[in-house]
Amino acid sequence: MGGVSRIVVFGKALNAAGCVLVGGHTTEGDALALGFSVTGSAKEGALMTKGGLSPGQLLILTKPIGTGVLMEESILKGRGSSSNAQAAEILMSHGCKGCTDVTGFGLVGHLVEMARPSKVHIELDLDEVPLLEGAAELVVERDAISSLHASNARAASAISNFVELKNDPRWPLLVDPQTGGGLLAGVDPSQAEACIKEQIKLDRRLQQ
Repeated sequence: MGGVSRIVVFGKALNAAGCVLVGGHTTEGDALALGFSVTGSAKEGALMTKGGLSPGQLLILTKPIGTGVLMEESILKGRGSSSNAQAAEILMSHGCKGCTDVTGFGLVGHLVEMARPSKVHIELDLDEVPLLEGAAELVVERDAISSLHASNARAASAISNFVELKNDPRWPLLVDPQTGGGLLAGVDPSQAEACIKEQIKLDRRLQQ
């Protein structure tokens, strides 16, 4: 895809997100690079924040993890990065107040960012964490880890049952840095099943 075509794609993505591109400056380099700073506004009480988790809630992850190790092994193919906007709307419709996106710090790192301001303790069940196809095999069979594994793993002690989790050979995926990651959110148990069903329907539509 040429440079102009890429700019058109970025423009369409901004339009789809309801963003207006204003201002900017130009730099020179060997490759096309675009960076954006986004500002916006929201009605009072309509924001999901990192400090919005409550005791007893269930955690929902809207996209599988594993992009870091797959990229490290250069086998991440055919996976586009879809917007999290529709997933966020579903979460809000089910009363979610605590949410963040999962990116470079990995699942555990971003969980810690939520647990501390929310003043809650986190327990994880690795069998319930969605993983990208092939990611677990790379970690278990090849001992593959991303270059950010060591720094991200420092936050792992903040997870209540992390000593137990480290007995599972797949545990490095919990600190795997993500590119185009999904949303991590807390939902009350009474809302969790319906919320997950809607997220699954959304994912199927986006995959078509």
